[in-house]
Amino acid sequence: MASFSFTVLEQSAVSPPTGADLGEPLPLTFFDIMWMTSGAVRRLFFYRFPHPTVHFIDSVLPALKSSLSTTLHRFYPLAGKFRCSDEDEGKLEFRYKEGDSVPFTVVEYDGDFDDVSGDHGRAVSKIRPLVSELREDLYEDMPLLAVQVTVFPNKGFVIGVKISHIACDGRSFIHFVRSWAAVCRAESSAESLPSFDRTMFKFPEKLGTATPGDVKHFFESNKQPKKSTTSNDDAMFVLKGFKLSKGDIEKLKQRVLLSAKTVRCSSFMVTCSWAWVSLVKARAYNAERKVQLLFQADARQRLNPPVSVDYFGNCIRPCFAEAVVSDLIGENGLAFACEAIGNGIKELEVGVFNGCDEWGNRFLKTEQPMAVTSSPLFRVYDADFGWGRPVKVDVASLGDSPGVMSLTESRDEEGGIEFAMSLEENEMAAFDSFLLLALDG
Repeated sequence: MASFSFTVLEQSAVSPPTGADLGEPLPLTFFDIMWMTSGAVRRLFFYRFPHPTVHFIDSVLPALKSSLSTTLHRFYPLAGKFRCSDEDEGKLEFRYKEGDSVPFTVVEYDGDFDDVSGDHGRAVSKIRPLVSELREDLYEDMPLLAVQVTVFPNKGFVIGVKISHIACDGRSFIHFVRSWAAVCRAESSAESLPSFDRTMFKFPEKLGTATPGDVKHFFESNKQPKKSTTSNDDAMFVLKGFKLSKGDIEKLKQRVLLSAKTVRCSSFMVTCSWAWVSLVKARAYNAERKVQLLFQADARQRLNPPVSVDYFGNCIRPCFAEAVVSDLIGENGLAFACEAIGNGIKELEVGVFNGCDEWGNRFLKTEQPMAVTSSPLFRVYDADFGWGRPVKVDVASLGDSPGVMSLTESRDEEGGIEFAMSLEENEMAAFDSFLLLALDG
């Protein structure tokens, strides 16, 4: 087996421009507090660059770092930390202090760029080292962002961005990355400015703010042992990408509508249903068992009053789809799955905070639920830093959560969808075969 090596070329830090007028500290909202025990989100953006490392260092790296500095001025909370308020130690906030910075690591890797950036099953152990560490075992003064650039000489490079989920949701994460890319290619006006206005939120009284003591308890009671990047457990899990063309999606929709004409069936719903049914079959659950699919709904335009679509922070709520295994594995399983997902969406019609007291319990009561993250609406492939669109975008943090699927738009076809999932190698083989059977059936 070939042995590849990582060489750290640079470890530095990037801050907003000196003397920049940064905004006020931001208080945590209920939507932020929901994600306190979640790990950071790690995305990988793969780019072709058939030049030597020295050319990358001279021609690409300075632009990446200077544009990041400019972008941190606009997205200033990410340059700061999650910390206690200076004015009131009983309050928590995101705040930038002079001297704060974002760790920026540059690594050279002599591995196979095409191997780690493809859709085929890749060992999670190959993906983990492409994102730098971000300390997540703190409950105060916790950094929110880290960047690692990995250079594959004469092949390409990877921008690995790691953001604490306490700071923002997926829409905000990608808004930041696309804005950074636009500044880097000298088209800063291509992306809108973020909004940090939190005065518009009207939370129910029972949804109070967390105290530092609460946060300390959350972190200490949910500590997980850190995995080695070369552990045997990692080697057993693979991350694999899948694609649905616009034609594939229409084919699946028609199948659902033929078996249940009253079921609403969007591209999101049928893609999630296709994967959910296939995973249930791959795991060979008991036919009488109840299973659950968890997905997130953007609350920005569902709140009263609505908040800006450019709001930066967390503004999502969980939705739950539940079904009996025997229904999902039967002849009309896709239709049953779509109906269950539709019922989860209908809960939003009562209000964004409907059932919020039970969100945690509903998730925890089901063993091994499947979950969906990200969205085709985020336009991840628009992250062009000036050297072309990404050849691949992955969510490296899927390796921490087997059974979680990440959705993106198709890179090559309008109306198509891509998704990725991490599973144990044997389970992935079964999942893959059931996906193909469902598409051909």
